[in-house]
Amino acid sequence: MGIFDFLSKKKSDLPPRASEREIARLERLLGNKLSQNFDRQEAIAELSRLGTSQAAAALLKRFDWVLDPSITDHEEKESCMHGIVAAGPSRELRCRNVLDSSLLILARAALRGRNVFLE
Repeated sequence: MGIFDFLSKKKSDLPPRASEREIARLERLLGNKLSQNFDRQEAIAELSRLGTSQAAAALLKRFDWVLDPSITDHEEKESCMHGIVAAGPSRELRCRNVLDSSLLILARAALRGRNVFLE
């Protein structure tokens, strides 16, 4: 333990912030292919921790594009699926945010708790 560690709080100690502005910021990070991997992974973790329908809708943005190398793409999409499943089923999520047919397949599988990447 460092000298000044008692002054700072870890992110896990803080309560989840579910403001619309924060979710929009995380959604922008997640939806941008050119953002850094670490920033996208932090955004995925934060949105998954929030567990709201707005956070789940933001997590769906990650399925809009493909990243090379495919291993990173697979890991990020799998983390997003876990976050969507953790948020639970939402009528609002199913009706408004799932428009693309491939995205529809992934979202329906995620809401049912299946892993389509292993099938």
